Amino acid sequence: MWNHYFWLIENAFPLFNFTYKKWHHASINIFLTFTTIIVNFCLAFILLKAADWTIANHFGILQWLPQMPLWLYMIIGLLLLDLIGAYLVHLVEHKTKLLWRFHLIHHTDTWVDTTSANRHHPGESVIRFTFTTLGVLIVGSP
Repeated sequence: MWNHYFWLIENAFPLFNFTYKKWHHASINIFLTFTTIIVNFCLAFILLKAADWTIANHFGILQWLPQMPLWLYMIIGLLLLDLIGAYLVHLVEHKTKLLWRFHLIHHTDTWVDTTSANRHHPGESVIRFTFTTLGVLIVGSP
């Protein structure tokens, strides 16, 4: 009985497509997720070198703070890295026309589900990685 109603809706409104192909949709988002993983894996050595450099040169906010418990350093470092490497880059991507074109892939998913969160253009992965690396340098993360 429901199939009959769906058939009527699809034929009465030909501009709308109510067929959801879950695996086709998920496969596109999973492909984009894997490109993000590959880009980040290839660039990970830069992040490690930046962290090593901050320690060797005593550079960054965490390096300049007075002695405190390790757990407090961790909380401060994570909050600052999240601010720069996640929030700030997301804000800049929304405000900058060129960066918005990369970020738009994430916001144009026609069927939002759990795979939509990791739907990113490979260029956006490089942009986010750049902000994260700058965050490591500014924060002085070991």
